[in-house]
Amino acid sequence: MTKKTVPSKTGGTKSKPQSPTIHSSISSSQSQKKPLAPSPSRDSKSGESEPRSPAPEMSRPTPMQVTPGVIGGAALGAQAQTAEYESRMASLHSRWESVAGRANLASLYGDLNAIPQQLHELQSGIADLRAHGYRYGRGWETQITALQGAWAEQREKIARLLEDERQDLETASYDVNTLLNRAAREPGLLPTADSRVSDFERRVREAEQHVTGMYESTRQAMRQLQLELAEAQAVVEALESASFQLFPDESGLHVCKAEWHARGAEPFTGLLFLTDSRLLFEKRQEVVTKKMLFFNTEKKLEQELLWSAPIGGVSVISMEDKKELLRARKELLVLQLEGSDAPHEVTLNLVDARNEDWARLIKRAQEGQFDFERAEAASPAALPAAPAAPAAPAAPVAETPEAAATPLPTKCPSCGAALPTLYKGMREIRCAYCDTLIRLS
Repeated sequence: MTKKTVPSKTGGTKSKPQSPTIHSSISSSQSQKKPLAPSPSRDSKSGESEPRSPAPEMSRPTPMQVTPGVIGGAALGAQAQTAEYESRMASLHSRWESVAGRANLASLYGDLNAIPQQLHELQSGIADLRAHGYRYGRGWETQITALQGAWAEQREKIARLLEDERQDLETASYDVNTLLNRAAREPGLLPTADSRVSDFERRVREAEQHVTGMYESTRQAMRQLQLELAEAQAVVEALESASFQLFPDESGLHVCKAEWHARGAEPFTGLLFLTDSRLLFEKRQEVVTKKMLFFNTEKKLEQELLWSAPIGGVSVISMEDKKELLRARKELLVLQLEGSDAPHEVTLNLVDARNEDWARLIKRAQEGQFDFERAEAASPAALPAAPAAPAAPAAPVAETPEAAATPLPTKCPSCGAALPTLYKGMREIRCAYCDTLIRLS
């Protein structure tokens, strides 16, 4: 290692070894203190200095690119959490308001007060149908009397149970409402409050089912009776406004809107009637009588009985449920009619009725099943007494209606020819040979 002699301030000389390593570290330290001052480099051959390329700006971190992003992200996260909490809380409050409104069981108290009135209306409806001559629905009067008696016994028990359930729900609702108010201030209680509201909803449903279970059978019987009376009322109203008259001992059973698709003509719109003796189709169709530009200004209703057939001569040929694109469903019922002047075959499109139901009704009428539903006639003792008449010789009285019934003829009383087939519901028949019209009793 080479030693250098350095003159001292006192004039003496002093040898001091210097390490190139320490010098290098100092130079390195100094170069780190000035990173932004680009220093020229010298070419080893020419000695000329040439400028260095400045450092890229992207390599120089700035506080504006890092710190605000971290702070902004945290703020956005907090806002999202707050928004989610507020949304869940609003949804929970909405559920609570809905179920709390049911907790007083007001609808059940309404049933308790409405059922007696509904039973009274059903009783009045039956009396009105009887006054208009409706002869079926045997047992309606007995049924409504039984329902009224059962309700009189049930009402007190139901009222006590209803009040007990209401008081229990009122106590439980106070606790849930208190928890919801705390959850509005303490977000950590939100899951617990949500669970308690769900439990309360289930409790309200159980209370409603518990109370309604005590009178559900009564309510179902009332609904069924209401449907039967409404159908009977439709029959009575349709017959009262019809263009034809029933036979003296004939009664209407059912009616529905229908279209008769006659061959070679536009469909006729009207009503299909089923009685205990016949099947009838009456045209009821509005016809435009006056137009102004593109508007119909006057219409009139055309009514006409187009055909009727004895119920015993009706046969169901086919039934089809036809669904057409962008059109209403068609219930096509094809029937064969015998024993009258009606067309031999008719195709009907039933409106608001099902083919299967009407095929079953026709069969029941043919088999006389509706006879068991016929209401009893008024007792003679209930009618006003007639004025006394002079005594007359007693006429022989048949013991049973069957004995008094006149046997149906099998031969024409005029020419003696065999009569055509007789069907149930026929009131008259025409001889095919002499054209004599024979009325049947």
